[in-house]
Amino acid sequence: MRIAIVGAGKMGSWLAAELSGGHDVVVFDTDTHRPSMIGAARKADSMEAIGSFEPELLVNCVPLGLTIQAFDAIVPHLRAPCMLSDIASVKTGLADWYIASGRPFVSTHPMFGPTYADEANLHEQNAVIITESCAEGKSFFRHLYEGLGIRVFEEDFDGHDRTVAYSLGT
Repeated sequence: MRIAIVGAGKMGSWLAAELSGGHDVVVFDTDTHRPSMIGAARKADSMEAIGSFEPELLVNCVPLGLTIQAFDAIVPHLRAPCMLSDIASVKTGLADWYIASGRPFVSTHPMFGPTYADEANLHEQNAVIITESCAEGKSFFRHLYEGLGIRVFEEDFDGHDRTVAYSLGT
């Protein structure tokens, strides 16, 4: 599968390294100081370059407050069948955005983040896949997470955000 990742911070870099072993992966980040290669993934120098790559899956790994803004900027460069994905910890506004986009999507939340987890030993970690996601996307991420020993749960958008708010004590 051709996969583009937008955002090469800790989570984007981790996903690029994991996915580039079995997929053709490019990474784009507005910070030009990010590494030129992560695993076997290549660096894209522009959103237009990602469009030329013709990804089948775009994974949005930008900071939480920029998720929708990043989608708005990159989607015009993508072909219509490209599946969209986010890994945001809070899903507020994403359900409506995805519906309006008319594209297949998969929304997930790896509950660990590479900053706090031992990436070589993720068997005690959890991830959530949003139930409203398309079947192909859910299958892709379930296979990835379970292959790494990560426990996978499914929740709808609202249930996920309630759980996250509860866990944060808000």
